[in-house]
Amino acid sequence: MAHAYLEYRRVWKANVTGRWIFEGISSAGCCVENENTMEDSPVVMKALNKLIPRGEYSWAQGPPCEPYSVVALMRTLKRRQVTLKDLEHYDILLCFSAADHDHIRNIKSGQPSGSKTLGRVVILPHCEEFSSIDYGKNPGKLDDMIAKVKTGIREFISVELGSWSRTLDVTKHNRTRQEIHDGPSLNTYIADKVFEGPKKLEIEEQTGCIISIQRTRPLTRQVLLSISGPEEAVTEAWDLVCHFRNKPHVVSLP
Repeated sequence: MAHAYLEYRRVWKANVTGRWIFEGISSAGCCVENENTMEDSPVVMKALNKLIPRGEYSWAQGPPCEPYSVVALMRTLKRRQVTLKDLEHYDILLCFSAADHDHIRNIKSGQPSGSKTLGRVVILPHCEEFSSIDYGKNPGKLDDMIAKVKTGIREFISVELGSWSRTLDVTKHNRTRQEIHDGPSLNTYIADKVFEGPKKLEIEEQTGCIISIQRTRPLTRQVLLSISGPEEAVTEAWDLVCHFRNKPHVVSLP
């Protein structure tokens, strides 16, 4: 849930400020029994559809429908266990509970001195009581959890980013288009110099858009590509991005 709302806020703030508040977001659990997708859980899908507000995009007419795109993104992601690679890759690990916090700290403390810089471990405010509830048996708690996640995420963003996170230009009405890319050609398209260097900057300067390229988890070839800017410019930037890559398998988000 936290991942979904963080991604939604990331996209919305990109649209109204012209900057990405986070470079990338992923999610993992401390006690994951299987790697099913989020779509396999009716409770999770119900919560996702309630979590992402629609009203903030009242100006949007048709695709790209950002709130629906974020929900569609979450549906494709698989559950996974948190590992040392997460600590090495991400700057902040956001936990629901003190138990999760201690579990990750134990992973972190087991590393020898001189190892890679590891991310900070932070507890999401207001959410401790919801970490162990079976929502299938207690559906009435779902709305309470969603409200607390939203409050906790907003507080977390405010603490991490300060006054800048509240600087909004809601007259901008930019749009964001997103797609998940998965395939071997990503090594030449995203993971290497082609797109993290001059080509990315060239397209951003030419179109006035901002481009975000993030792996959906450490060491994976699956990548989320996001482009935000004026609606016509997003289409132009998307076409230019496609020009600089071989077409991998694409999961389109509505």
